[in-house]
Amino acid sequence: NAEPVNLGAAMNPSGAPESAATFNVLFRCDGGPTIGMGHVARCLAVAEELGRNHLCRVEFAVAGQPVAVEMVGAAGYHVHHAPRLALAADEATWLEAVVAQCRAQTVVVDGRDGLSLDCLRVFRRSGVSIVLLDDSSERRLAADLAFYPPMPQLERLDWQGFVGKRFVGWPWVALRRQFSGRRRDVAQGPPRVLLNAGGADPAGITFQLVDALELLEGEVEPVLVLGPAFQQSRELRRRLRGARHAYRILSDVKDMAGVMAGSHLAVVSFGMIAYELAAIGVPALYLALSADHAESASAFQEAGMGVSLGVHRRVAPAQIAAATRQLLADPERCAAMSISGRALIDGRGAQRIAEQIVS
Repeated sequence: NAEPVNLGAAMNPSGAPESAATFNVLFRCDGGPTIGMGHVARCLAVAEELGRNHLCRVEFAVAGQPVAVEMVGAAGYHVHHAPRLALAADEATWLEAVVAQCRAQTVVVDGRDGLSLDCLRVFRRSGVSIVLLDDSSERRLAADLAFYPPMPQLERLDWQGFVGKRFVGWPWVALRRQFSGRRRDVAQGPPRVLLNAGGADPAGITFQLVDALELLEGEVEPVLVLGPAFQQSRELRRRLRGARHAYRILSDVKDMAGVMAGSHLAVVSFGMIAYELAAIGVPALYLALSADHAESASAFQEAGMGVSLGVHRRVAPAQIAAATRQLLADPERCAAMSISGRALIDGRGAQRIAEQIVS
């Protein structure tokens, strides 16, 4: 069924009346157990700035998993939902109807779906502006604006035919407002280690992190944050019975920046959380889902914000434990990572992106 289904109240989360809206922006993104929730979180960060500072009327188009629809709806946005899209052509037809229905003047795309370059070119020829967030697919060639963190893969791409504006660098990382102006402030006592494997953790990295922490001797305080699409809670609780350490398990966390700020160190699956940790100033160890993610994580290591351990399948729990132990024993190195992260990522990237979209 590729018919638009509207969920949530039609409103502007900024609190401004709809009649005051400057123009209409549609976000096309997805999230769920397979692809995680980073795309949705990033779009919500930019959407908030567009509504709050620029009085834009913002709506979302989400396909597939209801967890993404629920996350966007909870933030107060109108959601067009297509539960099942079998073909790329189905998505193009559906999205064309959504763009017409909400009278979108700008479409912001953040995803890894089958949306085609030709589809975006059709929108652009009709006068709709196209904005891409961290999209290395051929869709980039249809963008009016394209925003990227400084990843090594970017310069290998062929940009022939691109006539839009490209923005590359740490200042263009879109984070939610809670990550701006916050800094790490750890208490005395046993080191607090934040563990997170993303919004969904389809590869089961959570269990890998627990196995690693169980190899650490001495007192540590593991804080395990589960994402909104995590589906293995029962198995996790079974695994933690009789564990060496007392794990604090958090889910549905609203103030993630606050949880991060109290952490001495984080061990995480590489993704949006790597940027969030850097903005708070938390030194981190990264496990990557893929070789592409590992290459992206290497940029963080090169910038002095954390340590990339490589693709998770090739990393044993003993290696994670050893790297964790080494960093915990080196407060000077951790302090340097904290300074580097906060210097490079200030948490105001979403504001900058919103300003470029409006201008």
